[in-house]
Amino acid sequence: LLGAPSPLERVLSTILEFLIGDSRDGGQVDVELRDQRDGWVAYHLRSHGYGMNQEKLTNFLQSETLPASQALGEIRSAIETAKSWGGQLDVQSNLGSGFAFTLKLTAVY
Repeated sequence: LLGAPSPLERVLSTILEFLIGDSRDGGQVDVELRDQRDGWVAYHLRSHGYGMNQEKLTNFLQSETLPASQALGEIRSAIETAKSWGGQLDVQSNLGSGFAFTLKLTAVY
């Protein structure tokens, strides 16, 4: 990209880089955009990688202390950015099953 990316591009780039980092060699990352028809647009992004225990993930993302890794710190920041827009960013994971992100934002027509 030339110049500074928009905040939405930064959030999506952060998520994609995280998912690619979690993927096994030759792994797949799924990306889907859905108009929820209820005033929301949802981006669904998923890796089929290593994942982690959901309880540990939740603790890392909700903790006030420094995150376990720079990547988790960036995800924490992306969650706060989504909240500042009136949206939400949810993260789910299971060890051995990768990560699933859902970014919900208000639809503007």
